[in-house]
Amino acid sequence: MSKPAKPFNLQKIQKTISKQSWIVFALVFVGVALDKIYHTEHFVISKNLLAGAILAWLGQLIFAKISLSITGAKYQRQIVHKMYQATMIKWLITFVGFACIFIFLKPLQAVWVFFGYIVVQISYMILIAKNRLQM
Repeated sequence: MSKPAKPFNLQKIQKTISKQSWIVFALVFVGVALDKIYHTEHFVISKNLLAGAILAWLGQLIFAKISLSITGAKYQRQIVHKMYQATMIKWLITFVGFACIFIFLKPLQAVWVFFGYIVVQISYMILIAKNRLQM
């Protein structure tokens, strides 16, 4: 016999998002250190890392706020609709965000933008998997 799913623990999700904001903060320090090592001017590496990291963090924050705004078994259709809506908005934010970064961030080093984005995405997957194991 199967068990009903446990309701979302919104405090755990908020803790995961705030842990991820610390990862963004740590990436800034890594970027500043790399700027000092490679003697770049105007903190180029740290700006590019920060742009990619903030884009990933912002997309996940908005996705979580929209998709988890409704809970409960009687709201199945609304929950599915919110998940689709949150996914589309996250993709839109990602595409528009990358376009704005590539247009307006000068000097641009795309490798560091993508690196910051990917690090935050991977950290999100690790934090979610860790929370799932604790349930």
